[in-house]
Amino acid sequence: MTPRPGDGGPAHLPVVVVGGGPVGVTAASLLGAAGVPALVLERERDVYHLPRAAHLDDEVMRIFQSLGVAEEVLVHTRPMASMQVVDANRRVLLRFPRSRHGPYGYPAANMFHQPAVEQVLRTAATERHGVTLRTGSEVARVEQTAGAVRVHARERDTSSEFVMDADFVLACDGARSPIREALGIALRGRRFSQRWLVLDAVVEGGLAGFPHAQQVCDPRRPATYVPMGGPRYRWEFQMLPGERTEDLTDPPVLARLLAPWVERSRVRIDRTASYTFRAVAAERWRVGRIFLLGDAVHQMPPFLGQGLCAGIRDAHNLAWKLALVVAGRADPAVLDTYEGERAPHVAGITRRAVLFGGVMQGGGRGGHGMRWLASRAALGVPGLRRLIERQQVPGLRPGPLLPAAVRGPGMGGRLLPQPVVMLPDGTPTRLDHVLGPGFALIGFGSDPLGDSTPEARADWERLDVLPVTVTPPAAAPHAHAVNDVTGVLTDWAARHRASSVLVRPDRYIFGVAGTHPRAAPSPDHLAVLLRRALRRPAQGEAPPFGSGSFYSAARYTSMKRR
Repeated sequence: MTPRPGDGGPAHLPVVVVGGGPVGVTAASLLGAAGVPALVLERERDVYHLPRAAHLDDEVMRIFQSLGVAEEVLVHTRPMASMQVVDANRRVLLRFPRSRHGPYGYPAANMFHQPAVEQVLRTAATERHGVTLRTGSEVARVEQTAGAVRVHARERDTSSEFVMDADFVLACDGARSPIREALGIALRGRRFSQRWLVLDAVVEGGLAGFPHAQQVCDPRRPATYVPMGGPRYRWEFQMLPGERTEDLTDPPVLARLLAPWVERSRVRIDRTASYTFRAVAAERWRVGRIFLLGDAVHQMPPFLGQGLCAGIRDAHNLAWKLALVVAGRADPAVLDTYEGERAPHVAGITRRAVLFGGVMQGGGRGGHGMRWLASRAALGVPGLRRLIERQQVPGLRPGPLLPAAVRGPGMGGRLLPQPVVMLPDGTPTRLDHVLGPGFALIGFGSDPLGDSTPEARADWERLDVLPVTVTPPAAAPHAHAVNDVTGVLTDWAARHRASSVLVRPDRYIFGVAGTHPRAAPSPDHLAVLLRRALRRPAQGEAPPFGSGSFYSAARYTSMKRR
């Protein structure tokens, strides 16, 4: 932190993150990796010692790869081979396989131990990405001015107070978010509220007979069983009206609940807690310079394991845009796309989670047998089955950074696959290691800038876009290209009639050039669209700041010199 020049006032930072959980630390690390200093203020002194979230999908693992921690995180995970939907007698109704080789370079579903993963993320944040983590610090209030956010906080151990200013504040302060409450932002959502008992345990000798996650469709008491990795397991049981936590954790009752899987004597309980599962989202994701992320802005039932995944996606979506704005490489108006892209995406996943929860619950207890049978039958409907199987990564809607006119066929708002490619020296590596941290323009079979005019090449350079050539599997080694040894990218490009593709820093596809009517006629056309989307000036134009911008032209110029 540095004092504000000339006034001896509070320290000033580009970004302050409130909340040091996985979402907050990931956001700060992504910013730090992009050269934006970030301070994380966390109320608790240490990582919470018990697990809460349980599942990471392959898109989240890809985000962790960008921070250099994916392999360390994988040590604390167990790939989930499949999820089974079973009836009250544990007979399998349906199986939903989960690939160990997902399209984004990692297993499609990974069960994990949260305290260990949080420690990995914190260590990487402070030791590799320049993040300042201040634990035991509680934010009392935030105040927005025309040019900054003033953060008032105190050390919980000493009650000493401190004040700092930030260009932006990211509220990652959980479901009860004090910042969201202080801003007067209401939660809106579906009429869905269920109380569940969550039980985390270690089982002596493990449960070799139950290697798959199970969703128990029992109209009397729906349940979930998840192997977490090593000897760790999780059970979740829906609580009936009037039941208390102590009612279900009474030894005879708990033994009966666990009996379909394991004898109670083999189980060491780490944690029992009751939660109310909700399906809500904040009516606003941003107020001025303050952004809400993770549980502070959305909460969903856990039936698809997407709660934390959604929060990590929030961090990734916002961090690269903030980094461009702080560096003066994009107009602050691009930050409006955070809510525009993330809110519909989260709403879509939440709807699917609620739908699947309804199938699990069936018709409820007593007198609703027909509804229960209908719910079971619904699981066999191909459309619903596909909905559940493809729940991890729905596409983003068109917007300024996802122009509809060049989305290509069937790839609009989608992530680019990440196969292994071969470097010119014969070294295999995952694709993202080649693409780098920013925008990348990939040419399939030829240099994507091969036909560009000198003016267009200068445009690409000003936009700081990395050109990458990918050759097909049978091609001879080339000093300036990587080889698609698996054929995944070559086949993907052929299916979508793409000659080149412009990929955003979060690996979502900005646009496609090729022969399809919904593709750009040339890569250079994508450069024009990107410049307009970022509101970057063309050569010789003034910086694109209007009356509604947060930064003055003078501040823009000073940021460019950093």
